[in-house]
Amino acid sequence: MNESDTIEYMKSLHRLKTFLSLSLVAAFLCCSSVQAQQSTLTPTPSPEVLQQEVKKLKQQMKALDERIDVLSSGSKPNPSFSVNSDVSTGGVAILFGAFCALWAQNTKRNALLWFFFGAIFNVIAVLVLLYKNSTRDSF
Repeated sequence: MNESDTIEYMKSLHRLKTFLSLSLVAAFLCCSSVQAQQSTLTPTPSPEVLQQEVKKLKQQMKALDERIDVLSSGSKPNPSFSVNSDVSTGGVAILFGAFCALWAQNTKRNALLWFFFGAIFNVIAVLVLLYKNSTRDSF
């Protein structure tokens, strides 16, 4: 991760923190207005309950701030969130194997053998298939 990526990452974390703060304020204002409208229908919560809710929200904000600090401290991102290129390579290998197996099945050859041949040798197997198909010879 180079310096410009780190700066962009920190900016996005700052935007996320700002968004969460504004969302919290908006939620508080909405809840206040809804509560004011319903005050004649339902009793308002006691000050102790409100203090507990505020304390809980402060704890959540503190946890989020700590997470942002950890993420912006320059530590590498968690590799479990990144896309592994081996997964996409394996998917392509499976597709090559399936193509070779389908061709083998249609030409009355051993589909399982050609599946493994296509999965392991990918492009070479497809080139052999094209050659075999053009000459109509059997190996």
